[in-house]
Amino acid sequence: MTFNKDDKTFYLETKNTTYIMQVNSHNHLEHIYYGSKIERVKNIEDIKLKYEFELGSSTSYSEDAKGYMLNTTLLEVSSFGKGDYREPTFHIELPSGSRTLDMKYEKHEILKNYKVKGMPSTTKDKTLKVTLHDNINQVSIILYYTSYFDEDIIVRNLEVINRGRDKITLDKVLSFNIDMLNKDYAITKLDGAWIRERHISKHDLTIGTIHFDSKKGVSSSDHNPFVLVTDKNAQ
Repeated sequence: MTFNKDDKTFYLETKNTTYIMQVNSHNHLEHIYYGSKIERVKNIEDIKLKYEFELGSSTSYSEDAKGYMLNTTLLEVSSFGKGDYREPTFHIELPSGSRTLDMKYEKHEILKNYKVKGMPSTTKDKTLKVTLHDNINQVSIILYYTSYFDEDIIVRNLEVINRGRDKITLDKVLSFNIDMLNKDYAITKLDGAWIRERHISKHDLTIGTIHFDSKKGVSSSDHNPFVLVTDKNAQ
């Protein structure tokens, strides 16, 4: 894993894949690419999704940033209340009653042998830690990325830190979200029943929300907590 200071890009690599993200000009952590392994990009702006004017149903980030819309920006963390109308990564109620947070890049570092406290977790010698922070509300989101080179796996964890004096309410926090460009994707999940576990169920990934869970308090044999998103022609 490397950081290019010139264009503020992070590269996470495995044997066959590349994951790229960038601290953009507005200090948001933007998702750039995840897929088959590629060479380092000479000009990162050449492969980014860009709009130069406000779209009719979208909201610009600020008066000084007309045409920059969080709703159409691929983000590592999606938040509520600043014009991003997708499902947010987290939903927090602040002491004032507001739910609007603007998570901006603060710093990053490489950790040695990082482990999630109090929870089972994978371990590797190097983990990228990226800190996003809201200066007004004093809330931080910490992202941890661990690459497993030979296994072609990238593990991400998320931590919320309240740096303020008052309590905050976590209504929802997801460990991961990924924004992908429009494409014909298929979703594979594992459904079943007692002694008939993990039957493969494949569907088109369509517009809207796809939700599956267990009402038993455990993952159960009915709906395994697993999802695979692939190209429809993937083998």
